[in-house]
Amino acid sequence: AGFTAAEIARFRELFDKFDDKKTGLLRNEQVWWLLTALGHQFRNAEERDQVAEQLERARARARECGATVAPAPCVNFWVLVQLLRDLFRRDDRQTLDKVSKAAQLSKFSSAEVSEFQDVFSNWYERDALVYSEGGTGEAPPETPAGSPLAMVAEDTKMLTKSS
Repeated sequence: AGFTAAEIARFRELFDKFDDKKTGLLRNEQVWWLLTALGHQFRNAEERDQVAEQLERARARARECGATVAPAPCVNFWVLVQLLRDLFRRDDRQTLDKVSKAAQLSKFSSAEVSEFQDVFSNWYERDALVYSEGGTGEAPPETPAGSPLAMVAEDTKMLTKSS
């Protein structure tokens, strides 16, 4: 998972929030809380053990990239980024596996599955606009005209005007 500058900045902000002593290091339990804040769930000991193993691999990869790595149980920012890459890749693989399995079971073509994904994404984005706090139904100002989110916002405005 290659992260954008905005995603890295978001991770840095979260890291700094959990780094309560401002040492540039997180303890393992702080890493778990940060991962939970990012939406990762670890439902059982096996999943937590897998992530602990991934954390060790992330330390090794950060070292290979030339980053300074704090000794366990501490985690610095670049080790966290390597861990997040692994977790996001894992989640992407799981999502792709689920989509492939659903497509196989339903006998939908790849194009049909892609179309369904677009529809549901647009519904999700529309609902986020309408039902979010404040519920303006407006697309954020940085939304490009003609983008799916902008079109959903336009549709939502027209629907709310007619009702």
